[in-house]
Amino acid sequence: MYMTYTVNPIIDTIINIYYNILYLFFRLCLKIGIFTFEKKETFLDLDEKYINPIKIKFQKNEENQEINFNENIDSKFYDKKEFSICVSESNNELENKWRTKIIFETTSRGNIIMFYDAYKMGFSYYSDQNTISYDILNAAAMKYVTIFRCRDFFIDETIRKTSSPFIELYLKDDTKKTIKSSDKSAFVKLQNYSKNIKTPSLSKSMFSNVVSKEKEKENTDEPEKMKNKFLYLGKICNFKITQTFPKKNKVLKKFSSPLLENIKLDSNVQRETMSYSDFKKSICKINSITE
Repeated sequence: MYMTYTVNPIIDTIINIYYNILYLFFRLCLKIGIFTFEKKETFLDLDEKYINPIKIKFQKNEENQEINFNENIDSKFYDKKEFSICVSESNNELENKWRTKIIFETTSRGNIIMFYDAYKMGFSYYSDQNTISYDILNAAAMKYVTIFRCRDFFIDETIRKTSSPFIELYLKDDTKKTIKSSDKSAFVKLQNYSKNIKTPSLSKSMFSNVVSKEKEKENTDEPEKMKNKFLYLGKICNFKITQTFPKKNKVLKKFSSPLLENIKLDSNVQRETMSYSDFKKSICKINSITE
């Protein structure tokens, strides 16, 4: 025996009308603002919360001319010859000075320890995460520059309104040299074989418009803007708070003893080389004395 269930069409229509009314009611409540869904914060939202206030403060400080935000930068940085001579020495003053100026920053992607590397002219940092976006590191560099009053170290032209003088001193010459070297070495002049090959007239008409558009783009394109350099040095556990200096040998002045003199004589004798004939003569002398 099969059971059959029959549904009253009037009840079915009433149920549909009821659900439609509920749907419209909730839509109206959402538009009015009575009901709101909680929006979960993404990593991008957290990044914007961290970056935007630092960026706004940095750009406001750039307009402020009452405060000198470059007072801690040494004059050697602005002279290329003096800077190269100073940095070529090991354990120089400039590198040691800026390695001691450190910030501990908590970003949306983790903690960062940052300082300025005077030799490489970039911001070195330690972090437990290998991949941190350029924008977050840039914001940390803005904070570093404002705290230690060294704004010219920050060379990002996309954020700064006035360009840093270090771009003309150090970076533009390097870019010109790389372009010239690449023109000489990387690109080879190939022979023109188009004279021997007969191409149809349609191919010229097809590709002439494309080439002209590419040339227009090359002419209209702006030069690439300079950006900051960031150097990853490893995890935070690798960071050493204390600096190691070379140990100096302590020498006691105006102190002498026969034991020390004998030790020096023995060491000098051991360093000197003796021939076999000299050795035989020394033995003969010793034998003659004993006899």
